[in-house]
Amino acid sequence: MAAIVAVGLRLRWRGRDGGLDRWLIGAAAGFAIAFVAILVAIMITGSSLSDVYGGVVTEALRVREVNPGAFPMANQVVDWAIASFALALLCAWSRPAEPGPSPWWSGALRIVTGLVILLGVANVHPLSLSPSPQNTISLPMVLVWVAAFAPGTAVESQFKGFLRVFLPALAVAEGLQVYPVPGSQIGIAALTFVPVGALCVSDGLDVLRTWGAERGRLDLERFATVATVGLIALTAIMALDVVVRPGINYATAYKNQPSLGLPGGTDLHLPEDQVQAYQAMVSDLHRYRCTDFIGYPNINSLYIWSEIEPPPPAAPGVWHLALTDKPQQRIVNELRASRKPCVIRSENRAALWLGGREVPQRPLVRYIFSDFRPVQTVGEFEFMLPKPSATG
Repeated sequence: MAAIVAVGLRLRWRGRDGGLDRWLIGAAAGFAIAFVAILVAIMITGSSLSDVYGGVVTEALRVREVNPGAFPMANQVVDWAIASFALALLCAWSRPAEPGPSPWWSGALRIVTGLVILLGVANVHPLSLSPSPQNTISLPMVLVWVAAFAPGTAVESQFKGFLRVFLPALAVAEGLQVYPVPGSQIGIAALTFVPVGALCVSDGLDVLRTWGAERGRLDLERFATVATVGLIALTAIMALDVVVRPGINYATAYKNQPSLGLPGGTDLHLPEDQVQAYQAMVSDLHRYRCTDFIGYPNINSLYIWSEIEPPPPAAPGVWHLALTDKPQQRIVNELRASRKPCVIRSENRAALWLGGREVPQRPLVRYIFSDFRPVQTVGEFEFMLPKPSATG
């Protein structure tokens, strides 16, 4: 839809401002410098280029095998998409060739669209506008084209015209990266819709400002009164449903749950059984003088709470599915070289990741199951010490 609108935009730039080409080259150079700096910082920590490629490309492509999930999308999203597609076509077709004044309702709709996008990515739905509350980008995805459609009176700089096309395209592209694992990726993608929503609100204010200047002071004051009342009502609804009620509930739950009380986690309050289990595992790591440890699956926060460095290469939580033989063998070698490696094992958590599948018999899996013995069980966790065959 954004592409349809962009094709029919007939962008009205104020001549050629100059500097846009240099700006684009500078942006590309900045990206390249940042990319190299990030690679250097990663390699300084001990990783190689092959590790970076494996973690960013090879393992990323295998994520769909590790943690596939259904993209939350209600049937109404399709209805919204069809209606929005038709509206985008209509707007692109009916747009006049020359600049002209836009009606006040055009500006009001732009502001409403921007607010819906911004509230959607914040997962705030005071008027139940979102067809799929579990998916914060479903509605912004079908409304993003509005930002690419400049107001009828707009005569814009090259930079503004570039952003008007680039920002919606970037948001749509980021929306595609939620596949095939729609978890935290949805929240990451939602960030790119924030400037899109802000651009819609800005365009709407420009239209209303121009309309008010043409209509005169009295009409502008009347419209301002109506807009103010509506804004106050919307703010009151949001304050009650999004801030006050959830804030009271969260504060009560936080106060009633115990603090984790571990390094880096003193402000974290959890259910009592979880606190006891985590504290017991960290206590055992120190009591048995573990020099290294691995989780099955990994709970990376335990490295922070215990202040023990993880064995390289860093293993993700679901390493038993995500890592192939080579990186698993490297971790085994690191643990064997350690004076006293330990294991924290949770069959329940591993089963959740496996989803009924058999765990692949790879080096680190075999090492844990054959070279360690359980010494204590707390909740869902088993604390395991090494057999003589685990080191040396």
